[in-house]
Amino acid sequence: MRLYKKYLKEAEEFYKKGDRWRAGEKYYRAVCVLVKMIGAKLGMRHYTPKDRRKIIKELDRRYSKEEYVLEVLYEIAENLHRNFYRDFLSKKDFDDDVNFIIGKRGLIPRLEKILKTLEEEKSF
Repeated sequence: MRLYKKYLKEAEEFYKKGDRWRAGEKYYRAVCVLVKMIGAKLGMRHYTPKDRRKIIKELDRRYSKEEYVLEVLYEIAENLHRNFYRDFLSKKDFDDDVNFIIGKRGLIPRLEKILKTLEEEKSF
């Protein structure tokens, strides 16, 4: 199992238990692992939050039809991370943010699609 999928599974378990704080942190970690995997495939530095933000900006440039889509979604993932420490999101806001991360058009499905594309390109 890929590490990001492990984090997603853990996030879902915490979410079902009503532990939004841990769930949000696990969703954020899943996003970070995916971004790092993509950065590695692109040969980009991927060790710090600043590096991950640069990767997201590059992915927006390469793959987004509208400007800043991935960047905005990544900000939402960072919001879940901040909530782990500050507990400022209401349940509704938290649920909305989670949907932006895992929903059908959310950040994780978009990153998975990009990763798959890059893996297919590398196999030729």
